[in-house]
Amino acid sequence: MQRAVEIASLAAIDIAGLKKLCGEKDVPSWINFPEFERVVWLNKELKELWPYVSKAASAVIKASVEPILAQYRPPLISSLLFTKLTLGTTAPQIAGVRIKSKKGEEVVLELDFKWGGNPSVILGIKTFTGVSLPVQVKDLQVFALVRISFSKFTGEAFPCFGAMLVSLSQRPTINYTLKAVGGNLGAIPGIQGMIKDIIVNAVEDSLLWPRRIVVPILPGDYRDLELRPVGKLTVALVKAEGLRNTVTMGTSDPLAIAWVRPLFKNQTRKVNNTLTPVWDESFDMDVEDPELQKLCIKVVDYDMLGLTAATKMGSATVEFHALPPDTPTEYWLDLLDEDDEKKVGQSKKDLGRIHVKLTWHVYTKEEQQAAMEKIAAAAEARKQQGSGGVVGGAVDMVGDAAGAGAKLIGSGAKLAGSMGKSVLSGVGSGLGGSGRFRFRKSMEGSPKEERKVNGDAALGLTPRSSPGSSLRRQSAA
Repeated sequence: MQRAVEIASLAAIDIAGLKKLCGEKDVPSWINFPEFERVVWLNKELKELWPYVSKAASAVIKASVEPILAQYRPPLISSLLFTKLTLGTTAPQIAGVRIKSKKGEEVVLELDFKWGGNPSVILGIKTFTGVSLPVQVKDLQVFALVRISFSKFTGEAFPCFGAMLVSLSQRPTINYTLKAVGGNLGAIPGIQGMIKDIIVNAVEDSLLWPRRIVVPILPGDYRDLELRPVGKLTVALVKAEGLRNTVTMGTSDPLAIAWVRPLFKNQTRKVNNTLTPVWDESFDMDVEDPELQKLCIKVVDYDMLGLTAATKMGSATVEFHALPPDTPTEYWLDLLDEDDEKKVGQSKKDLGRIHVKLTWHVYTKEEQQAAMEKIAAAAEARKQQGSGGVVGGAVDMVGDAAGAGAKLIGSGAKLAGSMGKSVLSGVGSGLGGSGRFRFRKSMEGSPKEERKVNGDAALGLTPRSSPGSSLRRQSAA
């Protein structure tokens, strides 16, 4: 009788009560957003078809994802391939579908995608030092808002549209667990941060809107659907002041890293022993969609480069869509902790500020074509070489190992990562029980300056600019 009363009470609960009971984030999208429609029939069909879809999709994903991973592979890694990839028996769920826009020759659908499957994924990782380690990816969970655009309608041959554009409307949440197969994760120091950053950079730079994958359905020329640079943002990193010291002995050696796309990061030189560095360096960055893309800036201590997020000196993001064309605009930007940037209505830590000059230039057709060619050449070079910029995974891994020598603390057999959050926590070899991992810098060995030189050589940390950019000095105002 009591059970019947409880069931009746749950049946009578309204939407507001359901949100309060489950939490805003845990209810389906069709409850939080009425414009989303339930697709029970689609999930039933997907469940029936999944054994066949899983087998076919596994081969397609392996063939398409491996080249993307090669582009974001950090310098120390010589090979990063799937030695095993099956999607398992659990089908994903579509929590809701909505039509976002209908305009011209395009219809846009958004799918609330959720998958907590049982795939079998093993990554084969090899380093240039000869270390080889198979790493199993377990407990994979994916939560994403998938954007599918149907374009080039024909009105003739079925399915009546020529191509699809597939992307992600917002940053996805990807949870996973890593486990060494027949080895020790400590064999490659910093492997957890490296894999996390490869995933973050690859997903955001390849799929996060306005990035997209063009999927031809009917034969035709669809080059006009590809994302093209529309202009360049010239970023002058002038100086910083009020920085916090991150070392207990001596003073930090700050440098700044700036990017619009994670694939093409630009860094200044380091300035020794100061909390008021002056760089006066400038970079040109290609921009595909100024309305959506942002400039990201991070200030780090060279000595601490490559350690955990707590060692970074501060970061800032800037929207530049309202900049007047070809007119330099100066900003003093407050530097925040990466976690603080995501908090709303809470006090921020005072980490200093950075002086920048921004100039927006709209490309002519000739400039656009030249920029596209240089971007394509740079991407191809990255596939061949597995390096070509300051990629976070390489920084996490080599900054201490090559520059100063990392000592891992803790024990265990696996580590857990969460891409949707700013921290990577877990249990793992050399990764401190079930909490966060941490590094300790070695104070022994080669002198400080020699360690820095070795670290630069291993990371390829020389001042560079994105394809099509010119690196030059500017005087501070």
